[in-house]
Amino acid sequence: MQPRQRRFVIPTAFAVLALVLGWASVRAGADASPPGPRVEVERPTTPVLSPRRVAAYLAAPIADAELRARLGAVVAASPGATCLTVSVGGRLVYEHNPDLPLVPASTQKLVTATAALTQLGEATRLRTRVLAAAPPDAGAVAGDLWLVGGGDPLLATRDYVGHFANQPQVHTSLEALADVVKAAGVTRVQGRLVGDESRFDADRYPDPWPQRYIDQNQSGPLSALSVNDAFTTWPAKQAEGAEEETAAADPPRYAAEVFRRLLGERGVTVAGGVATGRAPGGAAEVAGVDSPPMREIVRQMVAESDNQTAELLVKELGRVKGGAPTTAAGVKVVTATMGRLGLARDGTRAADGSGLAEDNAASCRLLLRVLDRSGRASVLARSLAVAGKSGTLVERFAESAAKGRLRAKTGTLNTVTSLAGFVDALQGPVLTFAYVANGRTVNDDLLELQEAMGDDLVTYPQGPSLAALGPKPVR
Repeated sequence: MQPRQRRFVIPTAFAVLALVLGWASVRAGADASPPGPRVEVERPTTPVLSPRRVAAYLAAPIADAELRARLGAVVAASPGATCLTVSVGGRLVYEHNPDLPLVPASTQKLVTATAALTQLGEATRLRTRVLAAAPPDAGAVAGDLWLVGGGDPLLATRDYVGHFANQPQVHTSLEALADVVKAAGVTRVQGRLVGDESRFDADRYPDPWPQRYIDQNQSGPLSALSVNDAFTTWPAKQAEGAEEETAAADPPRYAAEVFRRLLGERGVTVAGGVATGRAPGGAAEVAGVDSPPMREIVRQMVAESDNQTAELLVKELGRVKGGAPTTAAGVKVVTATMGRLGLARDGTRAADGSGLAEDNAASCRLLLRVLDRSGRASVLARSLAVAGKSGTLVERFAESAAKGRLRAKTGTLNTVTSLAGFVDALQGPVLTFAYVANGRTVNDDLLELQEAMGDDLVTYPQGPSLAALGPKPVR
C-alpha cells in the first residue's frame, strides 16, 4: 500500500494562498495613490508571499510523486510477491507490501550482522589458541599440543586467501600463529597435535538447508576450528565455472594437519601425528592469534556475502547469549534481538544466519528499519558492497548512474532476488531502500529491473529543484 497523499494538502494550499496574496499585493501597490511626496523605496526582487518563498513545500511533493511513479513501474514489472520500501532521511516516501514476510535470501545477513554487532560487540575478537598440559621444557613439549578453535570464521592460510577474486581479503593468518609457536621457543612436540572444536557443536550444516546447498559447497562444513573454510582443495583463482572446492570430512583434523605442516616448515617437529579431541582443563597457552575485530568480520560477511561466516557467528551468538553453541540457539538470539530493538515485524523470523534457508522470513519494513537504525555512517553501512566497485556488486551497475553511489546487500536464490541498502543521490539526499521479490526464476530481466530502480533512486529529487524555486537574490 502506498502512503496516503494527505500530507501534501497543506503545502499545496499554502502555495495557492501565496500566489493569490502575492497577486493581490501587486495590484494594491499599483492602484493605490499614497498621500504626500513620493519616496522611492527599494523593493525586494521576490515578494514576501511569492511562491518562490515556499520552495521546499513545492519541490518535495513533486519530487516524491515522481519517485513514486517510477518505483510503481518497478513493482509492476516485479513478481506478485514483492515488497519495496524507500525512505529519505528517515522519512518514508514509498512503500509497497511493506509488512509482507518474504524469503529474503542473503539480505538476511543484515539481520545477522545487527545481532552480532549488538550482542557480541564490534570490538570483540575471536582467539585461536595453542595449548599444552605443561609449558615447553628446553624447547620440547612433553605430551600433546592442542590447537583450540575460537570460532574464528576467517582463519586461513596464505594460498587460500590468495585465490579469491576480490582482494585484499580480511583474514586471520594461520602462518602467523605458527610463527608465534616458533617464537615461544618450541622445537619439538613429543606427542600429537590435536584439533579441538569443542567451542561449538559438531553439526556441520543448518538443519533447514536442502542437500543441494551442501553439494554445491555454498558453505564449508561448520566447525569452531575451521581453517580455509574447511575446504581441502580449491581452484587456483576463484572464478565462475571453476572447479569446485572439496569439503573436509573432519574439519578439526584437517586444521591440525595444515598446522602441523606449517610448524614443520618452521623447524618444529610433531612426533605423534594428528588427532582430534578436547584440551584438558588447566592446559597452558603456548601461543595464540586473534581474529580481526567483529566489525571487520561483519564487513567481510556482508560485502562478500560469506555464508560460512554468517553461520559461525550464529553459533557464537548461541554460545554467548543463547545457552548453547548451536544454530538453533543462535537464531533464537537473532530473532529476540530484532524484537528487543523494536525492529521485528509480525511473521518475520530467522532460520539460519546466511539467508540460504527458505524458512527465513523478513519484510521490507524490517530491512529498512535495520538500515535506518544503523545509519549511513555506521559499521553496517560501511560493510555494504559498492555498486560497480566492490564485493558482490563489483560487476553490477557498471553502466548505471548509481555506480559508486549505491551501497547494498544483495540476495539471490533460485526464485528470490533482493537488494537493500543506501543511495547517495546526485543532488544530495541519502535514500534507504529495501526490495525483495519472491516467486519468479531470477534472470537478467530482474537484475536489470534492480538497476533501473537504482537509477530512479540516485536521480531523486525529480521535478523542480530548490534552486529553480528558491527566492531570487536581490541585485
